[in-house]
Amino acid sequence: MKCILKTDIAQVKDKTNSFQIGDNQFIVSEEIASVADKWKEFAYADVFLSVPFLHAIENMPELKMKPFYVLHELNGICVGVLYFQLRHFNLKSALPAESKEAKLNLKNWVSSFVDFDTLVLGNLLLTGNYGCCAVSPSSHKFDWKEFQIKMLQYLKVEKQIEPSAILAKDFYNNQVPIQLEASGFHKFAVQPNMILHLNDEWHTFEDYLEAFKAKYRVRYRRALKKSEGLTFKELSLDDLAQYMNHMHELYLGISATAVFNLFTLPPDYFFKLKQALGDRFLVYGYFDQNNTMMAFYSCVDNYDHLQAHFLGYNQEENHEKQIYLNMLYKIVEIGIVHHQKQIILSRTAIEIKTTVGAVPHEMSCLFLHTNSITNKFFGPIFSAFKPDDQFIIRSPFKDGQDQ
Repeated sequence: MKCILKTDIAQVKDKTNSFQIGDNQFIVSEEIASVADKWKEFAYADVFLSVPFLHAIENMPELKMKPFYVLHELNGICVGVLYFQLRHFNLKSALPAESKEAKLNLKNWVSSFVDFDTLVLGNLLLTGNYGCCAVSPSSHKFDWKEFQIKMLQYLKVEKQIEPSAILAKDFYNNQVPIQLEASGFHKFAVQPNMILHLNDEWHTFEDYLEAFKAKYRVRYRRALKKSEGLTFKELSLDDLAQYMNHMHELYLGISATAVFNLFTLPPDYFFKLKQALGDRFLVYGYFDQNNTMMAFYSCVDNYDHLQAHFLGYNQEENHEKQIYLNMLYKIVEIGIVHHQKQIILSRTAIEIKTTVGAVPHEMSCLFLHTNSITNKFFGPIFSAFKPDDQFIIRSPFKDGQDQ
Protein backbone atom coordinates (compact mmCIF):
# COMPACT_ATOMS: atom_id res chain seq x y z
CA MET A 1 0.00 0.00 0.00
CA LYS A 2 1.00 3.55 -0.68
CA CYS A 3 1.17 4.73 2.91
CA ILE A 4 0.05 4.15 6.48
CA LEU A 5 -1.88 6.90 8.21
CA LYS A 6 -2.66 7.74 11.79
CA THR A 7 -6.44 7.87 12.19
CA ASP A 8 -7.76 11.04 13.78
CA ILE A 9 -10.50 9.60 16.02
CA ALA A 10 -11.84 13.04 16.91
CA GLN A 11 -12.37 13.80 13.24
CA VAL A 12 -14.82 10.93 12.67
CA LYS A 13 -16.27 10.10 16.08
CA ASP A 14 -19.54 11.98 15.56
CA LYS A 15 -20.67 9.62 12.81
CA THR A 16 -18.85 6.44 13.81
CA ASN A 17 -18.67 3.82 16.52
CA SER A 18 -15.76 1.62 17.49
CA PHE A 19 -14.84 -1.55 19.34
CA GLN A 20 -11.57 -3.08 20.50
CA ILE A 21 -10.03 -6.53 20.16
CA GLY A 22 -6.65 -6.62 21.89
CA ASP A 23 -4.43 -4.07 20.13
CA ASN A 24 -6.88 -3.90 17.21
CA GLN A 25 -9.46 -1.14 17.03
CA PHE A 26 -12.33 -1.19 14.52
CA ILE A 27 -14.08 2.07 13.61
CA VAL A 28 -17.48 1.55 11.98
CA SER A 29 -19.41 4.07 9.88
CA GLU A 30 -22.58 3.96 7.77
CA GLU A 31 -21.36 6.82 5.56
CA ILE A 32 -18.25 6.72 3.40
CA ALA A 33 -17.92 10.50 3.80
CA SER A 34 -17.15 10.03 7.50
CA VAL A 35 -14.09 7.88 6.83
CA ALA A 36 -13.19 9.04 3.30
CA ASP A 37 -9.78 10.54 4.12
CA LYS A 38 -8.52 7.23 5.49
CA TRP A 39 -10.47 4.93 3.17
CA LYS A 40 -9.10 6.42 -0.04
CA GLU A 41 -5.55 5.52 0.95
CA PHE A 42 -6.52 1.86 0.55
CA ALA A 43 -8.59 2.24 -2.62
CA TYR A 44 -6.40 4.32 -4.90
CA ALA A 45 -5.87 1.41 -7.33
CA ASP A 46 -9.43 0.13 -7.74
CA VAL A 47 -12.43 2.17 -8.86
CA PHE A 48 -14.87 -0.23 -7.17
CA LEU A 49 -13.32 0.45 -3.77
CA SER A 50 -13.13 4.19 -4.40
CA VAL A 51 -15.00 6.81 -2.40
CA PRO A 52 -16.94 8.16 -5.45
CA PHE A 53 -18.25 4.71 -6.42
CA LEU A 54 -19.19 3.68 -2.88
CA HIS A 55 -20.81 7.07 -2.24
CA ALA A 56 -22.86 6.72 -5.44
CA ILE A 57 -24.31 3.29 -4.59
CA GLU A 58 -24.74 4.30 -0.94
CA ASN A 59 -27.21 6.89 -2.21
CA MET A 60 -29.32 4.43 -4.21
CA PRO A 61 -31.97 3.25 -1.73
CA GLU A 62 -33.61 1.16 -4.47
CA LEU A 63 -30.73 -1.33 -4.14
CA LYS A 64 -31.88 -2.10 -0.57
CA MET A 65 -28.28 -2.53 0.58
CA LYS A 66 -27.13 -0.80 3.74
CA PRO A 67 -23.35 -0.28 3.81
CA PHE A 68 -20.99 -0.44 6.76
CA TYR A 69 -17.43 0.82 6.38
CA VAL A 70 -14.82 -0.43 8.86
CA LEU A 71 -11.38 1.07 9.48
CA HIS A 72 -8.97 -1.40 11.05
CA GLU A 73 -6.34 0.13 13.34
CA LEU A 74 -3.43 -1.66 14.94
CA ASN A 75 -1.81 0.21 17.81
CA GLY A 76 -3.30 3.46 16.51
CA ILE A 77 -2.20 2.94 12.90
CA CYS A 78 -4.80 2.38 10.18
CA VAL A 79 -3.71 -0.84 8.44
CA GLY A 80 -6.80 -1.86 6.47
CA VAL A 81 -10.47 -1.44 5.65
CA LEU A 82 -13.47 -3.77 5.45
CA TYR A 83 -16.67 -3.22 3.49
CA PHE A 84 -20.02 -4.77 4.40
CA GLN A 85 -23.50 -4.63 2.92
CA LEU A 86 -26.59 -5.56 4.89
CA ARG A 87 -29.22 -7.13 2.65
CA HIS A 88 -32.35 -9.19 3.16
CA PHE A 89 -32.01 -12.46 1.24
CA ASN A 90 -35.12 -14.16 -0.02
CA LEU A 91 -33.53 -16.75 -2.26
CA LYS A 92 -36.82 -18.06 -3.61
CA SER A 93 -37.80 -14.65 -4.97
CA ALA A 94 -34.31 -14.32 -6.50
CA LEU A 95 -34.77 -17.37 -8.73
CA PRO A 96 -35.95 -17.08 -12.35
CA ALA A 97 -39.72 -17.25 -12.91
CA GLU A 98 -39.62 -20.80 -14.31
CA SER A 99 -37.84 -22.07 -11.18
CA LYS A 100 -40.43 -20.47 -8.89
CA GLU A 101 -43.24 -22.09 -10.82
CA ALA A 102 -41.72 -25.58 -10.71
CA LYS A 103 -43.03 -26.79 -7.36
CA LEU A 104 -40.97 -29.99 -7.41
CA ASN A 105 -37.78 -28.19 -8.39
CA LEU A 106 -35.03 -28.93 -5.82
CA LYS A 107 -33.64 -25.41 -5.90
CA ASN A 108 -37.12 -24.00 -5.42
CA TRP A 109 -37.66 -26.12 -2.32
CA VAL A 110 -34.20 -25.55 -0.85
CA SER A 111 -34.35 -21.79 -1.47
CA SER A 112 -37.38 -21.47 0.81
CA PHE A 113 -35.02 -21.92 3.77
CA VAL A 114 -33.07 -18.75 2.88
CA ASP A 115 -35.22 -15.79 3.93
CA PHE A 116 -33.38 -13.54 6.38
CA ASP A 117 -31.14 -10.49 6.82
CA THR A 118 -27.56 -11.21 5.78
CA LEU A 119 -24.36 -9.28 6.43
CA VAL A 120 -22.26 -9.44 3.26
CA LEU A 121 -18.49 -9.02 3.36
CA GLY A 122 -18.02 -7.68 -0.15
CA ASN A 123 -20.17 -6.11 -2.84
CA LEU A 124 -23.21 -7.87 -4.32
CA LEU A 125 -23.03 -5.68 -7.43
CA LEU A 126 -19.61 -6.99 -8.43
CA THR A 127 -17.66 -10.16 -9.17
CA GLY A 128 -14.57 -10.32 -7.00
CA ASN A 129 -13.29 -9.73 -3.49
CA TYR A 130 -14.38 -6.23 -2.55
CA GLY A 131 -14.75 -6.85 1.17
CA CYS A 132 -11.28 -6.06 2.48
CA CYS A 133 -8.12 -4.22 1.60
CA ALA A 134 -5.00 -4.13 3.77
CA VAL A 135 -1.49 -2.71 3.89
CA SER A 136 -0.12 -6.26 3.65
CA PRO A 137 -1.58 -9.79 3.74
CA SER A 138 -0.66 -10.06 7.42
CA SER A 139 -2.47 -6.85 8.39
CA HIS A 140 -5.86 -8.53 8.85
CA LYS A 141 -4.58 -11.36 11.04
CA PHE A 142 -6.86 -10.65 13.96
CA ASP A 143 -9.24 -13.04 15.73
CA TRP A 144 -12.07 -13.25 13.18
CA LYS A 145 -14.43 -15.07 15.57
CA GLU A 146 -14.13 -12.32 18.13
CA PHE A 147 -14.47 -9.65 15.42
CA GLN A 148 -17.61 -11.36 14.17
CA ILE A 149 -19.13 -11.41 17.66
CA LYS A 150 -18.28 -7.74 18.23
CA MET A 151 -19.59 -6.67 14.82
CA LEU A 152 -22.91 -8.46 15.31
CA GLN A 153 -23.16 -7.04 18.83
CA TYR A 154 -22.55 -3.54 17.47
CA LEU A 155 -25.34 -3.97 14.91
CA LYS A 156 -27.75 -5.28 17.55
CA VAL A 157 -27.06 -2.67 20.23
CA GLU A 158 -26.36 0.42 18.13
CA LYS A 159 -28.58 -0.22 15.08
CA GLN A 160 -31.19 -2.70 16.33
CA ILE A 161 -30.23 -5.02 13.46
CA GLU A 162 -29.78 -8.76 13.95
CA PRO A 163 -28.48 -10.48 10.78
CA SER A 164 -29.11 -14.22 10.70
CA ALA A 165 -26.15 -14.92 8.45
CA ILE A 166 -22.82 -13.69 7.10
CA LEU A 167 -21.79 -14.11 3.46
CA ALA A 168 -18.18 -13.52 2.39
CA LYS A 169 -17.77 -13.15 -1.41
CA ASP A 170 -15.90 -13.78 -3.89
CA PHE A 171 -12.53 -15.48 -3.44
CA TYR A 172 -10.28 -17.20 -5.93
CA ASN A 173 -9.74 -20.72 -4.68
CA ASN A 174 -6.14 -20.08 -3.62
CA GLN A 175 -7.16 -17.00 -1.62
CA VAL A 176 -10.00 -18.32 0.57
CA PRO A 177 -9.44 -16.93 4.10
CA ILE A 178 -8.35 -19.76 6.40
CA GLN A 179 -9.78 -17.91 9.41
CA LEU A 180 -13.29 -18.00 7.98
CA GLU A 181 -13.17 -21.69 7.13
CA ALA A 182 -11.90 -22.37 10.65
CA SER A 183 -14.77 -20.33 12.11
CA GLY A 184 -17.54 -22.57 10.77
CA PHE A 185 -18.19 -20.93 7.40
CA HIS A 186 -19.37 -23.21 4.59
CA LYS A 187 -17.41 -22.81 1.36
CA PHE A 188 -19.39 -23.20 -1.84
CA ALA A 189 -18.51 -22.82 -5.50
CA VAL A 190 -19.90 -20.04 -7.68
CA GLN A 191 -19.55 -19.46 -11.40
CA PRO A 192 -15.99 -18.58 -12.41
CA ASN A 193 -14.77 -15.11 -13.21
CA MET A 194 -14.01 -14.85 -16.93
CA ILE A 195 -10.77 -12.98 -17.62
CA LEU A 196 -9.05 -12.18 -20.91
CA HIS A 197 -5.33 -11.57 -20.46
CA LEU A 198 -4.11 -9.15 -23.13
CA ASN A 199 -0.84 -9.93 -24.88
CA ASP A 200 1.71 -7.10 -24.73
CA GLU A 201 2.15 -7.45 -28.49
CA TRP A 202 -1.49 -6.57 -29.22
CA HIS A 203 -1.18 -2.86 -29.92
CA THR A 204 -4.30 -2.80 -32.09
CA PHE A 205 -7.49 -4.84 -32.44
CA GLU A 206 -6.08 -6.21 -35.69
CA ASP A 207 -3.10 -7.62 -33.75
CA TYR A 208 -5.59 -9.44 -31.50
CA LEU A 209 -7.46 -10.84 -34.53
CA GLU A 210 -4.19 -11.90 -36.13
CA ALA A 211 -3.58 -14.18 -33.13
CA PHE A 212 -6.85 -16.03 -33.91
CA LYS A 213 -7.19 -19.39 -35.58
CA ALA A 214 -8.68 -19.02 -39.06
CA LYS A 215 -12.15 -20.27 -38.06
CA TYR A 216 -12.42 -17.70 -35.27
CA ARG A 217 -11.45 -14.88 -37.62
CA VAL A 218 -14.25 -16.10 -39.89
CA ARG A 219 -16.58 -16.14 -36.88
CA TYR A 220 -15.67 -12.54 -36.08
CA ARG A 221 -16.25 -11.34 -39.67
CA ARG A 222 -19.58 -13.19 -39.80
CA ALA A 223 -20.72 -11.57 -36.54
CA LEU A 224 -19.60 -8.15 -37.76
CA LYS A 225 -21.50 -8.59 -41.03
CA LYS A 226 -24.66 -9.59 -39.16
CA SER A 227 -24.51 -6.34 -37.20
CA GLU A 228 -24.62 -4.23 -40.37
CA GLY A 229 -27.25 -1.54 -40.06
CA LEU A 230 -26.48 -0.97 -36.39
CA THR A 231 -24.52 2.11 -35.38
CA PHE A 232 -22.29 2.11 -32.32
CA LYS A 233 -21.39 5.08 -30.14
CA GLU A 234 -20.17 6.04 -26.70
CA LEU A 235 -22.90 7.58 -24.55
CA SER A 236 -22.41 10.93 -22.84
CA LEU A 237 -24.05 12.03 -19.60
CA ASP A 238 -26.77 13.76 -21.64
CA ASP A 239 -27.31 10.56 -23.66
CA LEU A 240 -27.68 8.56 -20.46
CA ALA A 241 -30.34 10.98 -19.25
CA GLN A 242 -32.16 10.76 -22.59
CA TYR A 243 -32.13 6.96 -22.89
CA MET A 244 -32.44 6.20 -19.16
CA ASN A 245 -35.85 4.52 -19.23
CA HIS A 246 -35.21 2.51 -22.39
CA MET A 247 -31.86 1.30 -21.04
CA HIS A 248 -33.62 0.20 -17.88
CA GLU A 249 -36.09 -1.87 -19.92
CA LEU A 250 -33.25 -3.54 -21.83
CA TYR A 251 -31.41 -4.24 -18.57
CA LEU A 252 -34.52 -5.74 -16.92
CA GLY A 253 -35.03 -8.08 -19.86
CA ILE A 254 -31.57 -9.56 -19.34
CA SER A 255 -31.52 -9.52 -15.52
CA ALA A 256 -34.76 -11.54 -15.47
CA THR A 257 -32.87 -14.47 -17.04
CA ALA A 258 -30.15 -14.57 -14.36
CA VAL A 259 -29.70 -17.71 -12.25
CA PHE A 260 -30.05 -15.48 -9.19
CA ASN A 261 -31.24 -11.91 -9.13
CA LEU A 262 -30.57 -10.53 -5.66
CA PHE A 263 -31.12 -6.88 -6.61
CA THR A 264 -32.54 -4.63 -9.31
CA LEU A 265 -30.64 -1.58 -10.50
CA PRO A 266 -32.57 1.72 -10.38
CA PRO A 267 -33.31 3.40 -13.73
CA ASP A 268 -30.77 6.18 -13.07
CA TYR A 269 -27.94 3.80 -12.09
CA PHE A 270 -25.81 4.41 -15.20
CA PHE A 271 -26.44 8.16 -15.14
CA LYS A 272 -25.36 8.43 -11.49
CA LEU A 273 -22.25 6.30 -12.02
CA LYS A 274 -21.24 8.47 -14.96
CA GLN A 275 -21.67 11.54 -12.76
CA ALA A 276 -19.55 9.95 -10.03
CA LEU A 277 -16.80 8.29 -12.08
CA GLY A 278 -16.56 10.51 -15.16
CA ASP A 279 -14.25 9.18 -17.89
CA ARG A 280 -13.51 6.00 -15.95
CA PHE A 281 -17.11 4.82 -16.49
CA LEU A 282 -17.73 3.96 -20.12
CA VAL A 283 -21.16 3.24 -21.61
CA TYR A 284 -21.78 2.36 -25.25
CA GLY A 285 -24.98 1.92 -27.24
CA TYR A 286 -26.07 0.12 -30.40
CA PHE A 287 -28.77 1.85 -32.48
CA ASP A 288 -30.79 0.68 -35.47
CA GLN A 289 -31.53 2.72 -38.60
CA ASN A 290 -34.44 4.43 -36.82
CA ASN A 291 -32.07 5.51 -34.02
CA THR A 292 -33.76 3.12 -31.59
CA MET A 293 -31.37 1.74 -29.00
CA MET A 294 -31.08 -2.03 -29.45
CA ALA A 295 -28.39 -2.66 -26.84
CA PHE A 296 -25.96 -1.05 -24.44
CA TYR A 297 -23.11 -2.17 -22.27
CA SER A 298 -20.96 -0.53 -19.63
CA CYS A 299 -17.43 -1.04 -18.39
CA VAL A 300 -14.97 0.58 -16.03
CA ASP A 301 -11.46 1.74 -16.91
CA ASN A 302 -10.02 0.31 -13.70
CA TYR A 303 -6.42 1.50 -14.02
CA ASP A 304 -4.55 -1.58 -15.30
CA HIS A 305 -7.62 -3.55 -16.33
CA LEU A 306 -10.98 -3.05 -18.00
CA GLN A 307 -13.94 -4.40 -16.07
CA ALA A 308 -17.21 -5.22 -17.82
CA HIS A 309 -20.25 -4.02 -15.89
CA PHE A 310 -24.00 -4.24 -16.52
CA LEU A 311 -25.62 -4.41 -19.95
CA GLY A 312 -28.92 -4.85 -21.75
CA TYR A 313 -30.03 -5.81 -25.22
CA ASN A 314 -33.05 -6.63 -27.34
CA GLN A 315 -33.22 -10.41 -27.07
CA GLU A 316 -35.34 -10.83 -30.21
CA GLU A 317 -32.70 -9.05 -32.30
CA ASN A 318 -29.75 -10.69 -30.58
CA HIS A 319 -29.73 -13.92 -32.61
CA GLU A 320 -30.10 -12.26 -35.99
CA LYS A 321 -27.61 -9.47 -35.30
CA GLN A 322 -25.33 -11.41 -32.89
CA ILE A 323 -25.46 -8.36 -30.66
CA TYR A 324 -23.95 -9.96 -27.55
CA LEU A 325 -20.96 -11.42 -29.39
CA ASN A 326 -20.34 -8.11 -31.13
CA MET A 327 -20.42 -6.37 -27.74
CA LEU A 328 -17.74 -8.75 -26.45
CA TYR A 329 -15.50 -7.92 -29.41
CA LYS A 330 -16.06 -4.20 -28.79
CA ILE A 331 -15.12 -4.56 -25.12
CA VAL A 332 -11.88 -6.29 -26.16
CA GLU A 333 -11.14 -3.49 -28.62
CA ILE A 334 -11.71 -0.87 -25.89
CA GLY A 335 -9.35 -2.73 -23.55
CA ILE A 336 -6.61 -2.80 -26.19
CA VAL A 337 -7.10 0.89 -27.07
CA HIS A 338 -6.82 1.77 -23.35
CA HIS A 339 -3.61 -0.32 -23.04
CA GLN A 340 -5.07 -2.59 -20.34
CA LYS A 341 -3.34 -5.72 -19.07
CA GLN A 342 -6.53 -7.73 -18.79
CA ILE A 343 -10.28 -7.56 -19.29
CA ILE A 344 -12.56 -8.90 -16.57
CA LEU A 345 -15.78 -10.13 -18.17
CA SER A 346 -17.32 -11.44 -14.92
CA ARG A 347 -19.68 -14.42 -14.71
CA THR A 348 -22.36 -15.94 -16.96
CA ALA A 349 -22.25 -16.81 -20.67
CA ILE A 350 -19.04 -18.70 -19.98
CA GLU A 351 -18.69 -20.58 -23.25
CA ILE A 352 -19.22 -17.60 -25.56
CA LYS A 353 -16.73 -15.57 -23.52
CA THR A 354 -14.10 -18.26 -24.04
CA THR A 355 -14.55 -17.80 -27.82
CA VAL A 356 -13.12 -14.28 -27.53
CA GLY A 357 -10.21 -15.54 -25.42
CA ALA A 358 -11.43 -15.29 -21.83
CA VAL A 359 -10.32 -17.98 -19.38
CA PRO A 360 -12.40 -19.14 -16.36
CA HIS A 361 -10.92 -18.48 -12.91
CA GLU A 362 -12.68 -20.57 -10.27
CA MET A 363 -14.22 -18.74 -7.33
CA SER A 364 -15.88 -19.57 -4.01
CA CYS A 365 -18.00 -17.82 -1.41
CA LEU A 366 -18.33 -18.58 2.29
CA PHE A 367 -21.53 -18.61 4.34
CA LEU A 368 -22.27 -18.79 8.05
CA HIS A 369 -25.65 -18.88 9.79
CA THR A 370 -25.33 -17.17 13.17
CA ASN A 371 -27.30 -20.00 14.84
CA SER A 372 -24.73 -22.78 15.27
CA ILE A 373 -27.34 -25.57 15.04
CA THR A 374 -28.99 -24.15 11.92
CA ASN A 375 -25.55 -23.55 10.41
CA LYS A 376 -24.89 -27.30 10.26
CA PHE A 377 -27.63 -27.71 7.65
CA PHE A 378 -26.39 -25.06 5.25
CA GLY A 379 -23.54 -27.07 3.75
CA PRO A 380 -25.99 -29.49 2.06
CA ILE A 381 -28.33 -26.61 1.18
CA PHE A 382 -25.68 -24.73 -0.78
CA SER A 383 -24.51 -27.91 -2.50
CA ALA A 384 -27.87 -27.86 -4.32
CA PHE A 385 -26.84 -24.58 -5.95
CA LYS A 386 -23.49 -25.79 -7.28
CA PRO A 387 -23.02 -24.08 -10.66
CA ASP A 388 -23.58 -26.07 -13.82
CA ASP A 389 -20.18 -26.96 -15.25
CA GLN A 390 -21.57 -28.23 -18.56
CA PHE A 391 -19.75 -25.90 -20.90
CA ILE A 392 -16.90 -26.25 -23.38
CA ILE A 393 -13.84 -24.09 -22.82
CA ARG A 394 -12.78 -22.88 -26.25
CA SER A 395 -9.67 -20.99 -27.29
CA PRO A 396 -9.70 -18.75 -30.38
CA PHE A 397 -5.92 -18.42 -30.38
CA LYS A 398 -3.53 -20.32 -32.64
CA ASP A 399 -1.66 -21.87 -29.71
CA GLY A 400 -4.79 -22.77 -27.73
CA GLN A 401 -6.75 -26.02 -27.53
CA ASP A 402 -10.51 -26.43 -27.03
CA GLN A 403 -11.36 -28.43 -23.91
